[in-house]
Amino acid sequence: MKSNLEWLDEPLFSERQIVKVFNMPEDDAETQVCALPLAWVAGRTKEDDKGFLLWPERRISSIPVEFWNHQLMEFPLDDPSALAEFVSTWGIPYHPFRNLSYLSGDMREFCGIKATEEDARLYIPRPHSEEVGAGYFFTSGGSPRLSFISAEELRHSIKVLRTCVSVLVRGEDFGMPALVADVLRVVNSASCNPGRLALCNFADSVMWDKQGETLEARGLLTSAISNQLVSAFADDAEWKVCACEGCGRVFKRKQPDSMVTRPDSDSKYCCTKCKNRQAKRNQREAAKNRTQH
Repeated sequence: MKSNLEWLDEPLFSERQIVKVFNMPEDDAETQVCALPLAWVAGRTKEDDKGFLLWPERRISSIPVEFWNHQLMEFPLDDPSALAEFVSTWGIPYHPFRNLSYLSGDMREFCGIKATEEDARLYIPRPHSEEVGAGYFFTSGGSPRLSFISAEELRHSIKVLRTCVSVLVRGEDFGMPALVADVLRVVNSASCNPGRLALCNFADSVMWDKQGETLEARGLLTSAISNQLVSAFADDAEWKVCACEGCGRVFKRKQPDSMVTRPDSDSKYCCTKCKNRQAKRNQREAAKNRTQH
């Protein structure tokens, strides 16, 4: 794997934070989770006083390139309508802490996981007659297979996933040097990628939360995001900083407009929006210079 950006004035990673990918042994008991097919649901989303209720209308098995760099970051956590739109479009990102074996009851309550488990039981309505056979997802008992997440878990989950990106990709430690090891543990536990992230030669074990429903039981959007982070470090493309003024994203591959799974890595821009924005800025600057001369 190639080193981080040596041409930057300030490298993205300190020596302490260099992250590599290692493969789990084939005979390791935890590798069975790697065989899980990635698939989860998205659809109509409704917010109420307890959280966000998703009525599944379609299945999703992939997300755009560097989803963690764009869709995960591009909306305010304090905007309920933006949260509902995210869930409706991409599904529910259940908290990555669900797969940590050492998660305490107090932490499950703080993260909103406990509220999700308790309140989800309230959402088992019977279907209307016109909905039966109309392409909706139902349980074996005939009730709609609704998905629910508490507002606390949804916000905490997205915040933790964003922190993982900031620490691993941007090299930020928020004044807590030990944070990077904790972030690696969270990403590894949430991922169902055969590879695992490690700090230097430290190989973190994968642990599963036995106290509540795991990500495999609830939905795998969070696992898909974690998988992308693992794959980004396994990718031998160079880390770059977007050339669009004011963007500042660190990336390896430009996010295309379509669902191309592995686009070229030679772009100076992290996405088409930044490329177009910078082109317009350059045009305005060129026009201004012509006027002045």
